[in-house]
Amino acid sequence: MTHSSNDDYIIHSSDETSYLRRMRDIVLTLVLWVLYFYFIWDCLTYVRHIITWWSQGPSAKLTHDIKLFHVLMNYCEVVICMGAALIGWALYNLIRFRGRTRRKSAPAVSIEDLSHLYQFTPKDIGAWQQERVLVMHHDKYGKLIGVDIPD
Repeated sequence: MTHSSNDDYIIHSSDETSYLRRMRDIVLTLVLWVLYFYFIWDCLTYVRHIITWWSQGPSAKLTHDIKLFHVLMNYCEVVICMGAALIGWALYNLIRFRGRTRRKSAPAVSIEDLSHLYQFTPKDIGAWQQERVLVMHHDKYGKLIGVDIPD
């Protein structure tokens, strides 16, 4: 197989997706964006209050917003304590397990394993492994159907 242009390197899955699935994806994306803005609406309102306070000066009333700063400081303290605990735990494990590992590397994949997986001859796969650049072709289901070695 030969390639005709650089567009062959890009998989255009939307061309093969049905209209109903594309509409479902669009509707779900819009619903998730609406939910996202619904959930951050209070944050956006708070930012608007801060900008108003900043532009009008300290004469603007921010009694509720000032109380929020104390809550944010408490959150910062919690984040710092949790971060310190996690770093301490990591250091403890580093000292405790230094030099010992229970992890084993995965066994090497042989040419015969790849041949069985992709249903090509071991000779072809061995030749492909020697190349620096390959152009791989897949069917519409993602199965490898051919490999070209560009000149």
